[in-house]
Parts: sequence; C-alpha cells; structure tokens
Amino acid sequence: MFVPLAIRSDFLDDELAKAPQCIKDLPEAKKRESDEGIRLVLLEVLLMIGSTRNGRERMRNDQVVLSPALFFILCEILIFFLCSTR
Repeated sequence: MFVPLAIRSDFLDDELAKAPQCIKDLPEAKKRESDEGIRLVLLEVLLMIGSTRNGRERMRNDQVVLSPALFFILCEILIFFLCSTR
C-alpha cells in the first residue's frame, strides 16, 4: 500500500538500508502513482491504520515507520487534497 506513494529518492542511504525489501527493490526510474484519486485513497488508508494502536504496531512490524511527524504531514496532505477537490 505504501509502495505506490514511495520513490527511492525519498530515502536517505541509511533510511534505505532499514527500509523493507519492497522499497529497496524499487527501480530508480519509478514514479509515484499519478492518479490523485488513488493517492488520496492510499493516504486515507494509511491515516486510518496509523490512527489505531494495533495499526501502528502492525506497520512497525512491517517496517513502515509512521512517526508522529510523518502522521502530521500525511494529515496535512490529506487536508490539502480534500480542500482542493471541493
């Protein structure tokens, strides 16, 4: 679910070393999902998962770290998408 939103250049070398294999395997030329609707749905799902303790624990176990700062950024992006579509 995170892979369509990710590109390798988003990660520093030390972050990439800790990233899940699916992120490490991304080709350099991979681009983010271009469809805004799909990106919005993916962000909403990540926010919903990150809003529960069990969801955050599951993401940590899957090596998807959703820090409070990243959660805030995702919220801001979601708000931007929702406001710009109205």
